[in-house]
Amino acid sequence: MKDTKRLFLIASMAGVTLMNAGAFAQTGACCQQDGDCIDVASQAACNLINGTWHGLGTECCTVSIPCRATCGACCSPNGTCRIENEFQCVGGGQVFRGPGTNCSPNQCVQPGACCLPSGTCTMSVMVGGADCGSAGGVYQGDGTTCSQTSCPQPGACCAADGTCSLSSQLGGMDCTGSGRTYLGDGTTCSAGTCLGGCCLSSGSCQIASAASCQSLGGDFLGIGSPCVQDSCLGACCELTGVCSIRVRSSCEFVGGAFQGPGTACGLLGCSVVWDNGPFVTGIAAGACNGEQSLLQNVSMCLNNFGYSAAGESSAMLADDFVLTQRTMVASLVLYAYETFASAVSVTGASATIHSAQPSTVGQHALYSTATVLQPTEFTNVYRQSDGDAGCTRRLQRIVLNLNNIALNSGTYWVSFQLTGGAFSGPFVPPVTLLGAPGKPGANSLFSSSGGAFQPVVDTGSSGCSPPVPSPNPQDVVFAVEGRLDLVRPCCNTDGSCSMVFESACMAGGGNPGPIGSSCNDPADFDSDGAPDVCDLDDDGDGVPDAVDVCPRNAVQLVTDAVSGRPLGDTNGDCLLDGDDIAGFVQQLLAGN
Repeated sequence: MKDTKRLFLIASMAGVTLMNAGAFAQTGACCQQDGDCIDVASQAACNLINGTWHGLGTECCTVSIPCRATCGACCSPNGTCRIENEFQCVGGGQVFRGPGTNCSPNQCVQPGACCLPSGTCTMSVMVGGADCGSAGGVYQGDGTTCSQTSCPQPGACCAADGTCSLSSQLGGMDCTGSGRTYLGDGTTCSAGTCLGGCCLSSGSCQIASAASCQSLGGDFLGIGSPCVQDSCLGACCELTGVCSIRVRSSCEFVGGAFQGPGTACGLLGCSVVWDNGPFVTGIAAGACNGEQSLLQNVSMCLNNFGYSAAGESSAMLADDFVLTQRTMVASLVLYAYETFASAVSVTGASATIHSAQPSTVGQHALYSTATVLQPTEFTNVYRQSDGDAGCTRRLQRIVLNLNNIALNSGTYWVSFQLTGGAFSGPFVPPVTLLGAPGKPGANSLFSSSGGAFQPVVDTGSSGCSPPVPSPNPQDVVFAVEGRLDLVRPCCNTDGSCSMVFESACMAGGGNPGPIGSSCNDPADFDSDGAPDVCDLDDDGDGVPDAVDVCPRNAVQLVTDAVSGRPLGDTNGDCLLDGDDIAGFVQQLLAGN
């Protein structure tokens, strides 16, 4: 059977018409006067073009046909080769290799290897790998083979109980879709793969699964996390607004809200809930008394000291931040410099929290502010370059009030601009990592004169080697402060109690009750008619529970008006008993 995709000539009263081979039962070879050959439907069609007819059933470019000078190798999309003339080869959507070329050996480009989402390798049937792409695979290139190809493999998938299994597809969609944790392509399962550090309330740490840690009432540090010294310490936001570093049990003992292991205290907001990255790299050079933020212009060929956020030129910077839990966001901390400023020169700032990237259609502003929480001040950090001993770029710290806006877990964007003085700037330094051209995953944006946001990049120093990657995106320095917005009892203005987020309680004029307590607890220790959960002084001694060292004294005891400790409690156990008498006697004897 002849190739049904070939085109043929047919004679008719109207002339010569191209038709599909399916229209005829058989064709024959017709040698033209110029030595070319073409398959036609009949002798009449051959005569019409003054050719020599070789009879039905004959075929151009075969050994028995004399007019073969223009025949050559014809390559099909699947890599197979046959001898054809150029007209019929190209007309059939194939590639003609030229007159006189042959198929032994096969000169046609061959389909290559295809890496499927399952990690298996199969050979594509089409040059260019269109069939591979339609199957969701990654084509490895024409001429490649599976024996030469190492396809990426699906990785380990961790369940909450610590069991590990291999995902069936790259990217682990089957893993994450079922609520498990994917460890990444190419990872494998072994003993302990899905375990991690678990911080118990006491501050001790043990290796456990996420589910086991939860059942113990602990904080799971993450799959693969170790138990190291101080790994269970974190920021404790006390009712007074003070932040201290404690373990969970100690934090809850003082009525505070534990922010989680590894969290740090902020400047004005209680805890640092997002730090976009470091900028201090070492000791400042020259006469600068402080630390250095290094522009690696020689060692890494970088070129930008900082990026403009100058409001007077309508410059604006933007970047994203992530909240892992519902949070009351208190403040935005920015760092900037004005070149040659010898005194604080950043006089104002403004910022907006966005639901998505500012340039994204459909994003909306969640909160805007231009209120600075405290006077802008100099830090002891100087932006310097390799070999630079100057002190002209001293960083200033600016803290903006975000008014404890409550945000659910998720990714948000912040855009901001600064107002400077008579100097050049203000400029915001990029996140700086020694030995790296930028922060992995950097995606800061820049807008000038109200224009569209563009990526913040450092294109590097001209002629420097090795050159920086292209593009070379950067992240700018900032931090977000706040504290977790926990569900806790709310003592409402009408005397009722409800379990709501702390932010909702305060928005309604209520007072948040103790962490871990419940509105369902009817206990009234001092019988004053106010349930303990909404009683700020459980024992009625006039000393608020938040500062009372003995918050549950017997009602009849006389206590110290400052500490709340019973008078006569010589051993500090908040009780008056025989031990205190013995202690009193010892004090008297010691006094004699």
